[in-house]
Amino acid sequence: MAYPALLGPQINVPINAASVTATAVSAQFSLGLGDCYQLLLSIGTVTGTSPTLDVVLTTSYDKGTNYVALPIRWTQKTASTTTEMITFRCGIGNNEVATANVTAGTGGQLAKNCIFDPKYLKLSYTVAGTSPVFPVTLIAFVIPRGAAER
Repeated sequence: MAYPALLGPQINVPINAASVTATAVSAQFSLGLGDCYQLLLSIGTVTGTSPTLDVVLTTSYDKGTNYVALPIRWTQKTASTTTEMITFRCGIGNNEVATANVTAGTGGQLAKNCIFDPKYLKLSYTVAGTSPVFPVTLIAFVIPRGAAER
């Protein structure tokens, strides 16, 4: 299979930007169909006493009514100006026989290929501490479905 010149990402823009101050859920966003997804979670200057932030990606299997946590979760954030990328695919990987959704939005980094609806995604935030403020930006890079075959 011949590959063309390196293709740029389909999406390379902020998907979600917010000042997170309490446990909450982001607005719904869509990534489109892709062969590969990379989400970059960037945290600005954090304020508050003993602040912690856990972020997990969720999807809806019923077109936006109910959301479930995916096995895609970032490392707990406690400090300012941190950035972390997670790369994954839609579907089960060749070396995986099964996967399960996460039952909690906390517990450290987790990145597993899984089935999800790229049209219905949200971030779920779990926040702790005294008067915490986390400036959060999510940037997505998506290699379009079939890009390697063009």
